[in-house]
Amino acid sequence: MSDLLENKEDHKSSQTNPIEKVESSTIPVMIERAVEYILRKLIFWENDDKRIGIIIRFFHNAFFYIMGCIYIINHTIMPSYFIFVIFYIIFFIIWVQHIICGDCVIHHIEHRLIGDKKGVLSPFMELFNINSDEYNSKILVMSSTLVVGMLTFELIARTTVMFQNWIK
Repeated sequence: MSDLLENKEDHKSSQTNPIEKVESSTIPVMIERAVEYILRKLIFWENDDKRIGIIIRFFHNAFFYIMGCIYIINHTIMPSYFIFVIFYIIFFIIWVQHIICGDCVIHHIEHRLIGDKKGVLSPFMELFNINSDEYNSKILVMSSTLVVGMLTFELIARTTVMFQNWIK
């Protein structure tokens, strides 16, 4: 992103166009740059990279744990098919992003801004004595694939039951 924000003198001296750099980048890098640009615009009041990373990590972790709570509430207190469908669509979009990028884009941005390798799954991986630096992206992709697979089966089952009830 800093390549896009350089002043005009630096462009003349380096003789490279930042747009060409973005076009020659891979899709995960382009997605990461776009997401970081959006997040920096949303957190406009902060200039320190580490503080921006901490704010992003807070909301990233909060989103993860809130989605877990919504899933539990949807299965115990307030079972709703439509809330589950919205929940499934959100998790499916997250899963597609994990598959395309090979890891969580938000985690990459957090890691670069803060400078550590902690993520949403780090507490769980430390619980089972798994080296989170080595396996974090692989475990994340496998676990998100497993979760989306189970949610897909649940969606099929709930849709079948709703369809049967509708026919009766």
